[in-house]
Amino acid sequence: MNELKDTGRITDYLEKTLKSWNFDVRRSFSGMSDSEYIEICFEEKDNIKIRISGHDLPPSYDNLHGLHNFDICTKAERMGNAGTAQTYVTFLNALAAHFNRPLPAHVVRVIEENKKESERLAGIREAQARKVEAEYQEKENNLEKMAKWAAENRPEQFAKIADYYTRADTVTGDKRQKLRRRARELEKQLIGEMNNGK
Repeated sequence: MNELKDTGRITDYLEKTLKSWNFDVRRSFSGMSDSEYIEICFEEKDNIKIRISGHDLPPSYDNLHGLHNFDICTKAERMGNAGTAQTYVTFLNALAAHFNRPLPAHVVRVIEENKKESERLAGIREAQARKVEAEYQEKENNLEKMAKWAAENRPEQFAKIADYYTRADTVTGDKRQKLRRRARELEKQLIGEMNNGK
């Protein structure tokens, strides 16, 4: 079973898991949206109320359903802007650790899959960063070689490049961009001439 995305299926799974952990569980529905609520009831301490939803909570909802302790997202795009919101997997992982309960096989598998995916994406980002750094270093090396070559073989064009950059530092906006673009175009031209042995 892959990671659950649907509000109802997530709530079903939470209810089933919490009951298997011998918690007294009550389930309720919003009546105004697809949001669902699960409450873990205790005799000698405050209950824990969990909201499961794919959208942010309007302020008026707390008046109808009472304050909730945890907000579980069913949509990945909400995660970045949902404050304390989390996935059902991270919630069960934390709850199991707090109450010393065994993690269900499905949660363990999803955690392992998410870890592998995170490592894969980290590897891609690292490879991209290395590529960018290599390209930057190659460009810097080419510019350094070109500067030495142009100073001897194309002194007038080399002086123009320096003039473009000097003038660019004295202006702003489009004028600055235009002067820098001219400098880069001339640099590219001279690098081509250098590489072609002209």
